[in-house]
Amino acid sequence: MFGSMERTPFPTVNELLDLLMSPRQSVAIDWPGVQRAIGSVLPADYRHLVERTGPLKVGDFLVVFSPACANPFVDLLGNLGPRLGALQVLKRSCGDRECPYPLWFEPGGLLPWGASDNGDVLFWATRGHPDQWTVVVGESRGPAYEEYPVQATRFLCDFLDGRIQSRIFPDDAVGTPAVRALASE
Repeated sequence: MFGSMERTPFPTVNELLDLLMSPRQSVAIDWPGVQRAIGSVLPADYRHLVERTGPLKVGDFLVVFSPACANPFVDLLGNLGPRLGALQVLKRSCGDRECPYPLWFEPGGLLPWGASDNGDVLFWATRGHPDQWTVVVGESRGPAYEEYPVQATRFLCDFLDGRIQSRIFPDDAVGTPAVRALASE
């Protein structure tokens, strides 16, 4: 693959970059603008990853959103409203039974950062400092949620290594231990 990319201080980011199937120019992201739009700094490991790759496809199953994408399907900011709005409607009609987590802007609320090909959503559980945020997977067609006590890039590496045991993802979800940059236009 392309292990010669610039190294980062994050071993999991470097693992993912080593698996990148094609080289990609660094992506210019207006992090202060993203911070203003979201209302928070995002985790450093995530920022280092998407600065080097833009949006990603991981293991031919998971998509990592990135800010500043013209493609609305992979744009981080463009996915916040629809994904959180759907959960707000669900919580209003069914209460916490269908979504037992608070949603972003609430303390510890879910903030989407990716999705699966099946429509499952990858969230940060925004507890504590952004570099302490962990991963929650929300099922697309049901009320199941799974929480993983790791950062986003560790979750992606564990997914590729087959260490993620999920009842939400299909058994054959890990198709290949590859990482592909997606078109951001």
